[in-house]
Amino acid sequence: LLENVAAALSPMLAGLSVLEQPGTKTQARAVDPEKRHALVTQLRALLEDDDTDAADVIEQLEEMAGTGDHTRVLQQLATAIGEYDFDQALAELDTLESVWKEV
Repeated sequence: LLENVAAALSPMLAGLSVLEQPGTKTQARAVDPEKRHALVTQLRALLEDDDTDAADVIEQLEEMAGTGDHTRVLQQLATAIGEYDFDQALAELDTLESVWKEV
């Protein structure tokens, strides 16, 4: 059983290790606050309309934001959208916005 779990997790761990390396493409890009704000505004409107197109906006935010502290919240947002839990997604978005206001 342990060998099966290790084999299943191996590709994921290899992919994640790339994100930790300094100078990766996602870390090298600077965040454009105006674009991020526009995407967050669009995301909020989609979530308030219970629109699954919000998942596309999450992908754009993930690409723009890179890694770091925001990845976990973005993943939780994507999960909530995938489960059609738009109220939870809005709560996660509130969390994300409060973190970004502190930065």
